[in-house]
Amino acid sequence: MALSGAACTLFVSTFASSHLFTVIIMLGVYLIGHLQATARAYWLAQNGGDWLTHLFLALVALFFPDLQAFNLVDQVVAGAFIPLAFFLKTALLATVYTAIYLLFAAIVLNGKEL
Repeated sequence: MALSGAACTLFVSTFASSHLFTVIIMLGVYLIGHLQATARAYWLAQNGGDWLTHLFLALVALFFPDLQAFNLVDQVVAGAFIPLAFFLKTALLATVYTAIYLLFAAIVLNGKEL
């Protein structure tokens, strides 16, 4: 997942005007990505799953990756078995995120005058 984070940071830095802006935006993406699963469960339990909540959660999931999907540390430390199919699915998801962010970065950078 570190490579996906680096690709996302590269994408943000193609249109950011300062390093501090890039760091702040990426900190927000990191926090939103890790808290997304918890917030989704809370909002669905509180609002009963109305269509507006589902729409908002779908938009958040579209723009921000759910970073909890890549959190395999607890299972590894506990000695739990991680199925190969689950590991490959997670690796494929990270590869797709990396490719998309690099594609967007190339598109934005291609349109800039250097």
